[in-house]
Amino acid sequence: MMQFAVIGDPIAHSLSPLLHQEIYRQLDIDASFEKIQVKLDSLASFMTQNELDGFNVTVPYKQSVIPFLDELDESARTIGAVNCVHHGKGHNTDWVGFLKAMDINDIVLEGMDCIILGAGGAARAVAYALIQAGVKSISVQNRTRENGNQLLNWINSIFQKNEPREHLLKMKFEK
Repeated sequence: MMQFAVIGDPIAHSLSPLLHQEIYRQLDIDASFEKIQVKLDSLASFMTQNELDGFNVTVPYKQSVIPFLDELDESARTIGAVNCVHHGKGHNTDWVGFLKAMDINDIVLEGMDCIILGAGGAARAVAYALIQAGVKSISVQNRTRENGNQLLNWINSIFQKNEPREHLLKMKFEK
């Protein structure tokens, strides 16, 4: 039987095991999926000693797991965060989920001027998705100027043709 899990702290709220177990049942896959609460002081031992076939990563470890991995795929390397680990390789699938949601709702992003509201944990994955979708530009609006500028600088470092539309940014930054 293959064994999978989701790790994080806190983790009790996660619905991932229910979703995965149902998929395994419907597809007749011999696998289990559990939630594992991993405290920060035990992350290193978990990463070096677990015998799982793969696992998902949630807060607060999407960046903390990276030094323990053998390899990162292009998206995880570019975004700087991992949400899925398989045989020592880190992946980021958050951006794929964002694009899938756009596709399901018939939202065409190619050639669009886009704005990201917020510069939190998912913002880089959303920006990466927008770039992959061929948007024309990405602007950022965030409560704090520093975090907003950090995200925009990162976007500009991987999306050289970006020309943020300042006229889209009408809200004020906190001082």
